[in-house]
Amino acid sequence: MYGDTDEFPEAIVFEEDEWLVEGEKRSLNFKYEDMVKYFFLDNQLCIVTKGNCLVNFPIDPNSEQAKQIEKLLVQKGNAKKIRWFL
Repeated sequence: MYGDTDEFPEAIVFEEDEWLVEGEKRSLNFKYEDMVKYFFLDNQLCIVTKGNCLVNFPIDPNSEQAKQIEKLLVQKGNAKKIRWFL
């Protein structure tokens, strides 16, 4: 889910003070403190924000890029990782 749709955004851009979710139809921007939780699921990065907006972005969770994004989420946003137990 990306805001209130089920489409994936085209890009997530991490800037100094905010992060942007860019899609074909619209764009959203968030402050880092808006991030509450994140998790990796089925080759997706999922970020939950204040207000319960869920942003999904396709990415290999074992890639170097995913590790760098995860580091950024924790450092700048104080987001907590959700661990899934099945």
